[in-house]
Amino acid sequence: YQLASMGGKVGLLDVDVYGPSLPLLVKPDDVTVRRTPPSTSEDTDDEQDTAGMIEPITHAGVKLMSLGYVSPASGVPGSGHPSSGEAAVLRGPMAGRVVSQLLHNTNWGDLDVLVLDLPPGTGDVQLELCQSLQLTGAVAVSTPSNLAWADAKKGVSMFGVLGVNTLALVENMAYFVCKGGGRHYPFGKARGMTMLEEGEGNDEESSDGAAAALANHFLPKSSHVFHLPISSTVNDANEVGTPLCIDGSHNKRPATGDNGSAKEELETFAKLANAISTDLLLLQHGKSPLSQRVVGSGGDGTSQ
Repeated sequence: YQLASMGGKVGLLDVDVYGPSLPLLVKPDDVTVRRTPPSTSEDTDDEQDTAGMIEPITHAGVKLMSLGYVSPASGVPGSGHPSSGEAAVLRGPMAGRVVSQLLHNTNWGDLDVLVLDLPPGTGDVQLELCQSLQLTGAVAVSTPSNLAWADAKKGVSMFGVLGVNTLALVENMAYFVCKGGGRHYPFGKARGMTMLEEGEGNDEESSDGAAAALANHFLPKSSHVFHLPISSTVNDANEVGTPLCIDGSHNKRPATGDNGSAKEELETFAKLANAISTDLLLLQHGKSPLSQRVVGSGGDGTSQ
Protein backbone atom coordinates (compact mmCIF):
# COMPACT_ATOMS: atom_id res chain seq x y z
CA TYR A 1 0.00 0.00 0.00
CA GLN A 2 2.97 2.31 0.47
CA LEU A 3 3.96 1.66 -3.17
CA ALA A 4 0.41 2.56 -4.23
CA SER A 5 0.54 5.77 -2.20
CA MET A 6 3.58 6.75 -4.27
CA GLY A 7 1.46 6.58 -7.43
CA GLY A 8 2.15 3.01 -8.51
CA LYS A 9 -0.40 0.63 -10.03
CA VAL A 10 -0.05 -2.24 -7.59
CA GLY A 11 -1.44 -5.76 -7.35
CA LEU A 12 -1.04 -8.05 -4.33
CA LEU A 13 -1.32 -11.84 -4.66
CA ASP A 14 -1.34 -14.03 -1.55
CA VAL A 15 0.23 -17.32 -2.68
CA ASP A 16 0.35 -19.00 0.73
CA VAL A 17 -2.33 -21.52 -0.23
CA TYR A 18 -2.00 -23.48 3.04
CA GLY A 19 -2.63 -20.48 5.27
CA PRO A 20 -3.85 -17.48 3.23
CA SER A 21 -3.64 -14.43 5.47
CA LEU A 22 -4.59 -11.61 3.10
CA PRO A 23 -8.37 -11.84 3.80
CA LEU A 24 -7.62 -11.37 7.50
CA LEU A 25 -5.15 -8.51 7.06
CA VAL A 26 -7.09 -6.59 4.39
CA LYS A 27 -10.87 -6.48 4.72
CA PRO A 28 -12.52 -4.66 1.80
CA ASP A 29 -16.16 -3.66 2.08
CA ASP A 30 -16.99 -5.90 -0.89
CA VAL A 31 -15.09 -9.22 -1.00
CA THR A 32 -17.13 -10.73 -3.82
CA VAL A 33 -14.96 -12.34 -6.49
CA ARG A 34 -16.56 -11.83 -9.90
CA ARG A 35 -15.87 -13.23 -13.33
CA THR A 36 -14.44 -10.88 -15.93
CA PRO A 37 -17.28 -9.53 -18.13
CA PRO A 38 -17.41 -10.89 -21.70
CA SER A 39 -15.35 -8.89 -24.19
CA THR A 40 -17.19 -6.45 -26.45
CA SER A 41 -16.44 -5.78 -30.09
CA GLU A 42 -14.23 -2.86 -29.08
CA ASP A 43 -12.10 -5.21 -26.95
CA THR A 44 -11.20 -7.67 -29.71
CA ASP A 45 -7.81 -6.06 -30.28
CA ASP A 46 -6.74 -6.43 -26.64
CA GLU A 47 -3.41 -8.18 -26.19
CA GLN A 48 -4.81 -10.55 -23.58
CA ASP A 49 -7.95 -12.65 -23.87
CA THR A 50 -9.73 -12.26 -20.53
CA ALA A 51 -12.48 -14.81 -21.20
CA GLY A 52 -13.00 -17.11 -18.22
CA MET A 53 -10.84 -15.01 -15.89
CA ILE A 54 -11.80 -13.52 -12.53
CA GLU A 55 -11.53 -9.92 -11.41
CA PRO A 56 -9.25 -9.06 -8.49
CA ILE A 57 -10.79 -7.33 -5.50
CA THR A 58 -9.78 -3.67 -5.54
CA HIS A 59 -9.38 -1.92 -2.19
CA ALA A 60 -7.85 1.52 -1.61
CA GLY A 61 -6.23 1.46 -5.05
CA VAL A 62 -4.59 -1.98 -4.76
CA LYS A 63 -5.80 -5.08 -6.64
CA LEU A 64 -6.01 -8.12 -4.35
CA MET A 65 -6.35 -11.86 -4.81
CA SER A 66 -5.99 -14.81 -2.44
CA LEU A 67 -7.22 -18.38 -2.18
CA GLY A 68 -8.92 -17.15 0.98
CA TYR A 69 -11.24 -14.95 -1.08
CA VAL A 70 -12.38 -17.71 -3.44
CA SER A 71 -12.15 -21.16 -1.83
CA PRO A 72 -14.34 -22.59 0.94
CA ALA A 73 -11.44 -24.96 1.77
CA SER A 74 -8.86 -22.23 2.31
CA GLY A 75 -9.06 -22.36 6.09
CA VAL A 76 -10.14 -18.72 6.33
CA PRO A 77 -13.54 -18.37 8.07
CA GLY A 78 -16.10 -17.03 5.61
CA SER A 79 -14.04 -17.55 2.48
CA GLY A 80 -15.83 -18.83 -0.59
CA HIS A 81 -18.87 -19.96 1.42
CA PRO A 82 -20.49 -18.77 4.67
CA SER A 83 -19.98 -22.13 6.38
CA SER A 84 -16.31 -22.50 5.41
CA GLY A 85 -13.35 -22.69 7.74
CA GLU A 86 -11.83 -26.07 7.00
CA ALA A 87 -8.11 -26.42 6.47
CA ALA A 88 -6.75 -26.46 2.92
CA VAL A 89 -5.27 -29.93 2.45
CA LEU A 90 -3.10 -29.96 -0.69
CA ARG A 91 -0.17 -32.05 -1.85
CA GLY A 92 2.84 -30.13 -3.16
CA PRO A 93 2.15 -30.39 -6.92
CA MET A 94 -1.50 -29.41 -6.36
CA ALA A 95 -0.39 -26.34 -4.39
CA GLY A 96 1.75 -25.31 -7.35
CA ARG A 97 -1.21 -25.65 -9.72
CA VAL A 98 -3.45 -23.60 -7.44
CA VAL A 99 -0.85 -20.83 -7.37
CA SER A 100 -0.60 -20.93 -11.17
CA GLN A 101 -4.39 -20.60 -11.50
CA LEU A 102 -4.55 -17.65 -9.08
CA LEU A 103 -1.72 -15.95 -10.92
CA HIS A 104 -2.69 -16.52 -14.55
CA ASN A 105 -6.50 -16.63 -14.28
CA THR A 106 -6.81 -13.27 -12.52
CA ASN A 107 -7.37 -10.26 -14.77
CA TRP A 108 -4.71 -8.00 -13.27
CA GLY A 109 -4.86 -5.47 -16.08
CA ASP A 110 -2.16 -2.81 -16.32
CA LEU A 111 0.18 -2.94 -13.30
CA ASP A 112 3.50 -1.37 -12.40
CA VAL A 113 4.18 -3.91 -9.65
CA LEU A 114 2.66 -7.26 -8.72
CA VAL A 115 3.65 -8.15 -5.16
CA LEU A 116 3.61 -11.87 -4.33
CA ASP A 117 3.22 -12.75 -0.65
CA LEU A 118 5.02 -16.10 -0.38
CA PRO A 119 5.01 -18.69 2.40
CA PRO A 120 8.37 -19.51 4.03
CA GLY A 121 10.53 -22.22 2.57
CA THR A 122 11.82 -23.30 -0.83
CA GLY A 123 9.08 -25.69 -1.97
CA ASP A 124 6.62 -26.17 -4.79
CA VAL A 125 5.00 -22.73 -4.51
CA GLN A 126 8.31 -20.89 -4.85
CA LEU A 127 9.52 -23.15 -7.67
CA GLU A 128 6.24 -22.76 -9.58
CA LEU A 129 6.57 -18.98 -9.49
CA CYS A 130 10.24 -18.98 -10.46
CA GLN A 131 9.54 -21.28 -13.40
CA SER A 132 6.43 -19.51 -14.70
CA LEU A 133 7.42 -15.88 -14.11
CA GLN A 134 10.38 -13.63 -14.70
CA LEU A 135 10.63 -12.29 -11.17
CA THR A 136 12.31 -8.90 -10.82
CA GLY A 137 13.25 -8.96 -7.15
CA ALA A 138 12.56 -10.41 -3.71
CA VAL A 139 12.19 -9.00 -0.20
CA ALA A 140 13.11 -11.30 2.70
CA VAL A 141 11.08 -10.86 5.89
CA SER A 142 12.15 -12.46 9.17
CA THR A 143 12.31 -11.94 12.91
CA PRO A 144 15.61 -11.35 14.75
CA SER A 145 16.53 -14.88 15.74
CA ASN A 146 19.00 -17.41 14.36
CA LEU A 147 16.20 -19.92 13.78
CA ALA A 148 14.10 -17.54 11.69
CA TRP A 149 17.07 -16.17 9.75
CA ALA A 150 18.26 -19.70 8.91
CA ASP A 151 15.09 -20.21 6.85
CA ALA A 152 15.10 -16.70 5.42
CA LYS A 153 18.71 -17.06 4.30
CA LYS A 154 17.88 -20.28 2.43
CA GLY A 155 15.16 -18.44 0.58
CA VAL A 156 17.56 -15.63 -0.33
CA SER A 157 20.06 -18.21 -1.60
CA MET A 158 17.40 -20.02 -3.67
CA PHE A 159 16.26 -16.84 -5.39
CA GLY A 160 19.87 -15.78 -5.96
CA VAL A 161 20.75 -19.08 -7.64
CA LEU A 162 17.68 -18.62 -9.87
CA GLY A 163 18.82 -15.13 -10.82
CA VAL A 164 16.41 -13.12 -8.66
CA ASN A 165 17.88 -10.21 -6.71
CA THR A 166 16.99 -9.80 -3.03
CA LEU A 167 16.33 -6.06 -2.86
CA ALA A 168 15.83 -5.75 0.90
CA LEU A 169 15.82 -7.56 4.23
CA VAL A 170 13.06 -6.68 6.70
CA GLU A 171 13.46 -7.60 10.35
CA ASN A 172 10.03 -7.63 11.99
CA MET A 173 9.53 -7.27 15.77
CA ALA A 174 13.15 -6.14 16.00
CA TYR A 175 12.70 -3.86 19.04
CA PHE A 176 10.17 -1.98 21.13
CA VAL A 177 10.07 1.56 22.46
CA CYS A 178 9.01 1.94 26.09
CA LYS A 179 7.10 4.91 27.41
CA GLY A 180 10.20 6.19 29.12
CA GLY A 181 12.02 6.34 25.79
CA GLY A 182 14.78 4.27 24.29
CA ARG A 183 14.79 1.11 22.21
CA HIS A 184 14.92 -2.37 23.71
CA TYR A 185 15.87 -5.50 21.73
CA PRO A 186 14.25 -8.56 23.37
CA PHE A 187 15.48 -10.96 20.67
CA GLY A 188 18.98 -9.56 20.23
CA LYS A 189 20.10 -6.50 18.34
CA ALA A 190 19.89 -6.30 14.54
CA ARG A 191 20.43 -9.93 13.63
CA GLY A 192 20.14 -9.06 9.94
CA MET A 193 23.07 -6.66 10.19
CA THR A 194 25.09 -9.18 12.19
CA MET A 195 24.47 -11.76 9.48
CA LEU A 196 25.90 -9.43 6.84
CA GLU A 197 28.99 -8.78 8.97
CA GLU A 198 29.50 -12.49 9.66
CA GLY A 199 29.32 -13.21 5.95
CA GLU A 200 32.37 -11.06 5.37
CA GLY A 201 34.44 -13.21 7.73
CA ASN A 202 33.68 -16.63 6.25
CA ASP A 203 36.61 -18.74 5.10
CA GLU A 204 35.74 -19.54 1.48
CA GLU A 205 38.42 -22.27 1.31
CA SER A 206 36.39 -24.60 3.55
CA SER A 207 33.25 -26.31 2.29
CA ASP A 208 31.14 -24.67 4.99
CA GLY A 209 32.74 -21.34 4.29
CA ALA A 210 32.12 -21.66 0.55
CA ALA A 211 28.45 -22.47 1.10
CA ALA A 212 28.05 -19.58 3.51
CA ALA A 213 29.88 -17.25 1.14
CA LEU A 214 27.50 -18.26 -1.67
CA ALA A 215 24.46 -17.51 0.49
CA ASN A 216 25.88 -14.19 1.70
CA HIS A 217 26.76 -13.18 -1.84
CA PHE A 218 23.03 -12.78 -2.56
CA LEU A 219 22.29 -10.61 0.48
CA PRO A 220 21.73 -6.88 -0.12
CA LYS A 221 23.77 -4.01 1.29
CA SER A 222 23.33 -2.98 4.90
CA SER A 223 21.55 0.17 3.66
CA HIS A 224 18.75 -2.12 2.47
CA VAL A 225 18.14 -3.78 5.84
CA PHE A 226 15.05 -2.39 7.58
CA HIS A 227 13.79 -2.88 11.14
CA LEU A 228 10.19 -2.73 12.34
CA PRO A 229 9.26 -2.55 16.03
CA ILE A 230 6.92 -4.62 18.15
CA SER A 231 3.97 -2.28 17.90
CA SER A 232 0.40 -2.24 19.12
CA THR A 233 -0.29 0.23 16.31
CA VAL A 234 0.64 -2.35 13.69
CA ASN A 235 -1.28 -5.02 15.59
CA ASP A 236 -4.38 -2.83 15.73
CA ALA A 237 -4.15 -2.30 11.97
CA ASN A 238 -3.89 -6.06 11.42
CA GLU A 239 -6.80 -6.81 13.74
CA VAL A 240 -9.24 -4.52 11.95
CA GLY A 241 -7.95 -5.41 8.47
CA THR A 242 -6.73 -1.94 7.54
CA PRO A 243 -3.06 -1.73 6.46
CA LEU A 244 -1.10 0.95 8.24
CA CYS A 245 -0.18 2.76 5.03
CA ILE A 246 -3.75 3.21 3.74
CA ASP A 247 -4.81 6.84 3.60
CA GLY A 248 -7.40 8.25 5.98
CA SER A 249 -10.40 7.81 3.67
CA HIS A 250 -10.17 4.02 4.07
CA ASN A 251 -8.88 4.03 7.64
CA LYS A 252 -10.94 1.95 10.10
CA ARG A 253 -8.28 1.31 12.72
CA PRO A 254 -8.07 3.00 16.13
CA ALA A 255 -6.47 6.43 16.15
CA THR A 256 -3.83 5.64 18.76
CA GLY A 257 -1.23 2.97 19.31
CA ASP A 258 2.19 2.94 20.97
CA ASN A 259 2.57 6.46 22.36
CA GLY A 260 -0.36 7.45 20.11
CA SER A 261 1.79 7.46 16.98
CA ALA A 262 2.95 5.24 14.15
CA LYS A 263 5.73 7.61 13.08
CA GLU A 264 8.60 5.11 13.19
CA GLU A 265 6.61 2.39 11.44
CA LEU A 266 5.41 4.70 8.66
CA GLU A 267 8.90 6.12 8.15
CA THR A 268 10.32 2.60 7.81
CA PHE A 269 7.63 1.56 5.31
CA ALA A 270 8.31 4.73 3.30
CA LYS A 271 12.07 4.05 3.21
CA LEU A 272 11.48 0.42 2.25
CA ALA A 273 9.07 1.32 -0.57
CA ASN A 274 11.45 4.00 -1.86
CA ALA A 275 14.39 1.57 -1.89
CA ILE A 276 12.38 -1.14 -3.67
CA SER A 277 10.85 1.19 -6.26
CA THR A 278 14.27 2.66 -7.06
CA ASP A 279 15.80 -0.79 -7.58
CA LEU A 280 12.86 -1.96 -9.68
CA LEU A 281 13.28 1.04 -11.96
CA LEU A 282 17.01 0.42 -12.31
CA LEU A 283 16.48 -3.27 -13.09
CA GLN A 284 13.81 -2.41 -15.66
CA HIS A 285 16.40 -0.36 -17.55
CA GLY A 286 19.15 -2.97 -17.28
CA LYS A 287 21.03 -1.22 -14.47
CA SER A 288 22.45 -2.80 -11.30
CA PRO A 289 20.20 -2.28 -8.26
CA LEU A 290 21.49 -0.07 -5.45
CA SER A 291 20.96 -3.00 -3.06
CA GLN A 292 23.51 -5.16 -4.88
CA ARG A 293 26.70 -5.82 -2.95
CA VAL A 294 30.04 -5.61 -4.70
CA VAL A 295 32.07 -8.85 -4.64
CA GLY A 296 35.00 -8.38 -2.27
CA SER A 297 33.34 -5.47 -0.52
CA GLY A 298 32.58 -4.69 3.08
CA GLY A 299 29.25 -5.23 4.81
CA ASP A 300 27.99 -1.89 3.55
CA GLY A 301 28.78 -2.80 -0.05
CA THR A 302 31.65 -0.32 -0.41
CA SER A 303 34.91 -1.43 -2.01
CA GLN A 304 37.73 -2.36 0.32
